[in-house]
Amino acid sequence: MEQVIGATELRQQLTDVLQAVREQRATYIVETFGRSQAAIVNLEDYQRFRRFQEQSNEPRITSADAKRRAQGYLTDEVALTARPGEPNLIGGTRPVWRMPVWLHLRGLGLVERLGSIDVDTVTGEVVPLSSAEIQIIQDIADAAAHRLTSQTAPAG
Repeated sequence: MEQVIGATELRQQLTDVLQAVREQRATYIVETFGRSQAAIVNLEDYQRFRRFQEQSNEPRITSADAKRRAQGYLTDEVALTARPGEPNLIGGTRPVWRMPVWLHLRGLGLVERLGSIDVDTVTGEVVPLSSAEIQIIQDIADAAAHRLTSQTAPAG
């Protein structure tokens, strides 16, 4: 049975709470300002939950988190102008969030699709692009940027 405990009360009773969790398998929901913030559970129960979670194909990484991780990878490894699109869940033995990679140009927005990028739904790791894939994306981006910026440049 779970018990609700405030953060201040938890600080005052930490030793007793940990003993109850360990010996009686008690569960505590920690609240601050009336809002649940965390749970304190028995270590064996937590480990059992983690094993179940690892065996499940349910995504643990949200689509928003996957998009943020893809953006970081694209910025660091591909180009500052590369942006991930909306993630789609792709099932299989290794489910991934797959996103199109777009060229983003200031003043024009997303202008051309450059390729795609995957993020593992369990670990949150970006599936690395090969150096050849990165080069292709960069070449497409360079050609599109040149074409688009020359079309929009003022006549001189």
